[in-house]
Amino acid sequence: MKDSAIHSLEAFDSILDNAEAHLAKNEFAQAEKLAGKVVSSASATPDSKRSSAQALCILGACCSATNCVSEALGHFEKAIALAEATASPAIQARALNGMAILQRGDQPTAKITAERALKLAEEAGDKPQQARALNILGSLNTDLANYLNALEYYVRALARAEEIGDTKSVAAYLGNIGNVHRILGDYSRATDYFARALAIAERLPDKILIERNLHLMGEVHSTLANHERALEFLGRALLLAEQLGNKVNVESLYISIGIVHSSLADYARALDYYDRALTLAEETGDKFGYAACLDNIGTVYWNRADYPRALDYFSRALAIAEEIGAKTLIANNLGNTGIVHKDSGDYVSALECLGQALRISEETGDKSQTGHWMHGIACARRKLGHYDAARQGFLDTLVHRKEVLQTNEGVAETLLELGAMLREQGETEAGLARLTEALQLAVDLGEKKYAAQAHREIAEACSTLGETARAFEHFKLYHQLDKEVFSEESQKRIELFHIRAAVADKEREAELLRLRADRSEHDLATSTMQLLEQTELLSKFRNDLFDILRRVPTAQPSASGTEGEWGRAIRDLKEKVKDLPSKSIDWTKFEAQFASVHPDFKAKLLEKYPALTRQELKMCQLARLGIKTTEMARLLCLSERTVDSHRLNLRKKVGLSKDQSLSKFLAELR
Repeated sequence: MKDSAIHSLEAFDSILDNAEAHLAKNEFAQAEKLAGKVVSSASATPDSKRSSAQALCILGACCSATNCVSEALGHFEKAIALAEATASPAIQARALNGMAILQRGDQPTAKITAERALKLAEEAGDKPQQARALNILGSLNTDLANYLNALEYYVRALARAEEIGDTKSVAAYLGNIGNVHRILGDYSRATDYFARALAIAERLPDKILIERNLHLMGEVHSTLANHERALEFLGRALLLAEQLGNKVNVESLYISIGIVHSSLADYARALDYYDRALTLAEETGDKFGYAACLDNIGTVYWNRADYPRALDYFSRALAIAEEIGAKTLIANNLGNTGIVHKDSGDYVSALECLGQALRISEETGDKSQTGHWMHGIACARRKLGHYDAARQGFLDTLVHRKEVLQTNEGVAETLLELGAMLREQGETEAGLARLTEALQLAVDLGEKKYAAQAHREIAEACSTLGETARAFEHFKLYHQLDKEVFSEESQKRIELFHIRAAVADKEREAELLRLRADRSEHDLATSTMQLLEQTELLSKFRNDLFDILRRVPTAQPSASGTEGEWGRAIRDLKEKVKDLPSKSIDWTKFEAQFASVHPDFKAKLLEKYPALTRQELKMCQLARLGIKTTEMARLLCLSERTVDSHRLNLRKKVGLSKDQSLSKFLAELR
């Protein structure tokens, strides 16, 4: 017996090793099959329970990777219970780490779970689970924009992974560290981390890690305004994400590619990508992604000077960002709203929104966003005539972008504003120098919108200086670019997107109303049948009591000539029985409930068929709820034969043929 048990455990270990190997290669179906075999074969011994707990962790990881969230949580919960029962802290830590990843939408809960996992892993001396818990805590702090804390956790996770030689985790954690440096505006360091992570991922090879680091490299090049390189990296990442079937990653890549096209003033194509991302965000329930899509669509409309639509999209995105507590997204939409107010002439509101956005970005350490809001505030001050403050603001923004962030993103825009302001103040030569610098940079980066604006401003400056021929040449180039950016075809595609979006909103609203109506109708039908059952039960109870009373002999008066206790009890019982309900349904209450669900039904029915009797109207209401003839007879206190006769007359009055359904006809009544 003992040898048999050892052999069984050895077999379990072999199966679990194979399952772990498949899981490491992202071969989830094979891993799930092997782990399921262990769970189904495990006995009640402590060793067998430990094997089962490990197998459940594998099952949870497989379900988590394939977005089967509820199943994954169930597996992890069972694994934790078995691990606690067998005093296996390492397995418990693994299961808790798995749960924490699934709980990222509820960050406080996820943080508590990950901290428990870290403590148990440290108690067990389990460095792989320590590294995993530290990485999860880093991700949670990144979500909350606590970037310095995130870096600390990621660096500790990387150290653990390097200690145990976990190459796959090393690549993942390098990518996470690089991403924080990207957010903080340290692009050189970010690129270095991504390149190291990508090299390891390609050696493994691990498609998931390759896709992620290609995406991140694309993001850096997008921020640095290296648009061609950005699209190259993002396109490679998208191809892999689609092959892997990861909808969340595909959605994120659609947004990133849309942003690059928007930077190149190809707004119609940008909207196409945002539209695809919106569809996926709805499918996956990704509120952050959905809000990010709305934000980017608003930016397209801002670029098109369609300010009402831009504000509508920004306000919708802001509401979702505040609901989920996404600080970066809140700052982004406040700042974008401020920029729209600035461009539409409401400079006081602009400064208020941009000031709020700047404070949040400084709190979170998001240097990339900080530059946008600094530029916006300087623009608003220029419009208000605060030229000294505006000039200093533009200069500070240039220093921030060129020296702190070491990026060309937004530099042409700031040079344009500064050059235009200098020209307005009579410093035409100095302004022209800045405008020429802006034009050269915009052309190099392919930023058509800013190139067009630079040509226009240079033309006006040249006109002021009396250089007519040069001014004419720049005006001509301005009109060519402006026509290209705001072409009729582009406008049609953008309007088509807006129509599609409006239709989709109406369809969602209609579907929600339909679901609510279906729910209300179902509740009404259910409550009607419950009422029928209750009243029938009471009626039966009443009849049963009468039967009992009929079997009781009449009570005789007592010797004193007065009614005895027995007689009084029988008399009181008879009086109470009379009060029990014998009707099957309260029609006044029913009709009030029915009218709340279908307010126009009765009026439309009588308008079309005024000859319907009261009884037939009741039958129509019940048929509209899908009540069958048998139940209808009980509700109306009629025989089924009588109900059939009424139904036949009713069908004749409304002109139904034998093969037409009365219930369907009434449901479609318009």
